[in-house]
Amino acid sequence: MKKIKCLIAIALIISLVAGCSKKGEKEKNKYVEDFKYGVIVSGEQKDDAYIECLDGYGVGMPFVYDDKLYCRSRGYGGYEDDCNAIIFDYRTGTYETIHFDDCVALTDIKADENYIYGVSNLNWKNHIYRYSRKNKEMEEIIIDGTDALYLYPCDGEVYVYVWEKNGKKVQALHRVDFENESLQKIKKISKYSPQSFVNYDKKLYLPCDKEMVVYDPVNEEISKYSIPVKIAYSCCSHDNMIYVLDYDMRDCVKPSKLVAFDMNLNQVVNTYELEPDVDSVCMNENVILASDGMGTVYKYELNEQEGTLEKVAEHTVDYDDYFYPAICINTAK
Repeated sequence: MKKIKCLIAIALIISLVAGCSKKGEKEKNKYVEDFKYGVIVSGEQKDDAYIECLDGYGVGMPFVYDDKLYCRSRGYGGYEDDCNAIIFDYRTGTYETIHFDDCVALTDIKADENYIYGVSNLNWKNHIYRYSRKNKEMEEIIIDGTDALYLYPCDGEVYVYVWEKNGKKVQALHRVDFENESLQKIKKISKYSPQSFVNYDKKLYLPCDKEMVVYDPVNEEISKYSIPVKIAYSCCSHDNMIYVLDYDMRDCVKPSKLVAFDMNLNQVVNTYELEPDVDSVCMNENVILASDGMGTVYKYELNEQEGTLEKVAEHTVDYDDYFYPAICINTAK
């Protein structure tokens, strides 16, 4: 485990509270746990953002579980085999990395109480990984003739949305069977692979274009509910609410939308307007952090009772190379 200091990771930690300053000596000396909001900066052509390189050359969108932030290094240039899970512990300010062997480029990592999962694919061959927290051992299964991008852990199992190459692409939700090194097909749920998910009441909520798909593993039932979302780009959640980001990268002028879906009622209860070109969101309690993917980060405060979403801060990251910003909130603070 290593102590994360500003300028010791592939991350730029910024404060979006009043009085936010440029990076200076005072800010450089702060540790990650001192900050509430952050942007992980990973450059396209170099590995030396404001903060020095972790064990990775490009960080994918983060995933938070149990006050730990999970990022995947996805490689760039000559580093396509650079496949690591980078795990930040908000409570201690430390990080660790877990390496995935025989990996070209990770497309997703996720975690639950017992395992850390990873998936990569190339030329219709999937590598799916399961790392045991208890035994510190990595399992890997290889599935030919499939293409899976995202992982969805739920109630002790992990699922993938798979394209099968059987003369044509057939898309369906599958359960990963590590014991038998296979995928157990459930059924087709949507035309497109959901990019994000929420676990709630032992059910898997998968925001898809125009519909919310809910899979109940206990009863092996799938339900679908209409949502006013053209392109379900990502989501965040709080308590019984899931907020689906509707973002169309082909229209950078049109404001992005955040659609509020009540998982108790299984219906949409509100729709909020965001800044144009917002392509990622994360949430902690009533604060929503959003990024436009090009260096500008917005902080919103949500009042669910009044049905309002107010932008309270905006910050632009000063970086001289195109980068892949991943926003995060310190859930331990």
